[in-house]
Amino acid sequence: MQTNTKAFTLVEMIVAMAVSTIIIAATYASYEMVSTQYKKNIDVAEMHTSGRAIMQVIERDIRMAGFEYRDQDAKVTYGPITAPLVIKDSGNKCCDELTVIYDYFDEDTKKVERIRSRYWTEAYTSNKGTRYRLNKRRDILGKNNAILATPILGMQSLMADFVEDLQIADASTATAESSSEYIKIDKNGNKLVDSAKNWSCVKVKKTGLIWEVKTKDNGIHNMYKKYRWGGITSTGKGGKRYSDWDVLINESNNNSFCGLGNWRAPSKDELERLADRSKAYKPGRNPTINTKYFPNTLYTVYWSGSDVYDEASPWYLTRAYHISFEHSYHGNNPRNISEPLRIVSKVNTK
Repeated sequence: MQTNTKAFTLVEMIVAMAVSTIIIAATYASYEMVSTQYKKNIDVAEMHTSGRAIMQVIERDIRMAGFEYRDQDAKVTYGPITAPLVIKDSGNKCCDELTVIYDYFDEDTKKVERIRSRYWTEAYTSNKGTRYRLNKRRDILGKNNAILATPILGMQSLMADFVEDLQIADASTATAESSSEYIKIDKNGNKLVDSAKNWSCVKVKKTGLIWEVKTKDNGIHNMYKKYRWGGITSTGKGGKRYSDWDVLINESNNNSFCGLGNWRAPSKDELERLADRSKAYKPGRNPTINTKYFPNTLYTVYWSGSDVYDEASPWYLTRAYHISFEHSYHGNNPRNISEPLRIVSKVNTK
């Protein structure tokens, strides 16, 4: 009996190898994309952890501001502290400067020194461009139970790199809960008294920005509305960036919501300044924002209108920044993810 068998030709084998190579390359490319994004997420998480640690160091010094050590006879060793906490306000730009003075008692040596801690930023230029660096210096003003004629200046130490902003408010003059910080506005653009029960927008005096207030009704400003970014291509050419935001932004502009017609998505920096990081470490699922003026804020992330510009990323120009109102720090997501949006405006000055 004769059996007919057919072998692969050379051409068929070459085609099969080419197809296999393409499949393997595509699989590896997918792995590389996932691996790169995973590394980015790990880096962001580490940055957040480092940022929280730095803020805790600053917070510890601020809590010590004005502490005057008393000996066993209740005598203040180095005399009164006249300016325990000094904030050099930079306005609505980077960055504030902080100086704290207090007495430090060393449990091991049983000695006390008067300390001055200073936090400030400096511009630094490298091949990656110009950015700010956060520095600290710890000086000794008093030692061996006497105020020094010439303070002993400590070494300048680098605390953080790539600092975007550092804003510090003196709680004795202005706090996030102070009514002087915010102005309630009705839907027609009229200013309201601070005790008003119904308002549509809030103006932040320091920045001049006017923010939308979310409601519980079924209108376009409902707190449960989700707005998918979407629409722009991976090359950054063409496409409509805010297609799913048109209803909220366009109707707000067409109807002069709060008396304004220039509503838009906020930038990352604008939205991040709205967050209240002092609430980030408190228990409970309360959003990190002043809920007295911004009620109905969801305990989640909100879109900004800022693109993620990273040419090394496989998702170049397909991601956007958002701000978390769980911990007050920024992150980013693909634009096709549905997240809430709080729009912002500003009174035109001509």
